[in-house]
Amino acid sequence: MPATHKDDTNHKNLYSKTDIFLVNFVSSGLAAALSKTATAPLERVKLILQTGALKSENPALKKHGLYQTVRYLVIKQGFLALWRGNTLTVAKAVPSQALLFSFQDFYRHIIFSNEPGLSKQKSTMYSLFAGGLASGTVIGITYPFYFCQNIVSSHVGKIESARD
Repeated sequence: MPATHKDDTNHKNLYSKTDIFLVNFVSSGLAAALSKTATAPLERVKLILQTGALKSENPALKKHGLYQTVRYLVIKQGFLALWRGNTLTVAKAVPSQALLFSFQDFYRHIIFSNEPGLSKQKSTMYSLFAGGLASGTVIGITYPFYFCQNIVSSHVGKIESARD
């Protein structure tokens, strides 16, 4: 028996807003965790090159690039050292994504509830404004995690000394 339009409508109503939010929360969290873990070695090397941390550790490395930095880290600290600081990165990325979506919806609801029947141009402008407010709020909340992660990632000494 072919599905009717009424059956399709009932199927769409099976999922509540909470279910949709949870699916978005989990999928955005997994995507953030996977992408941050995949790019962690490049981010760590970039941070070390930007801060010049290897120059103070080994003055012979005055001119070092990507390859030399990776090689030095793997030899001195082991292969897994390329992911140092990744736990903090993932710990801040997953909640950041969830907070960003939540705050954007929160701000959009506040802005749009005051002016019903907006034009498309004004609606786009208000959506951008809500996104900016949400981003600012999330950055304000998660900045301490970013600060700690940069300190841990840029440290090139022995792992025991990084814990002190």
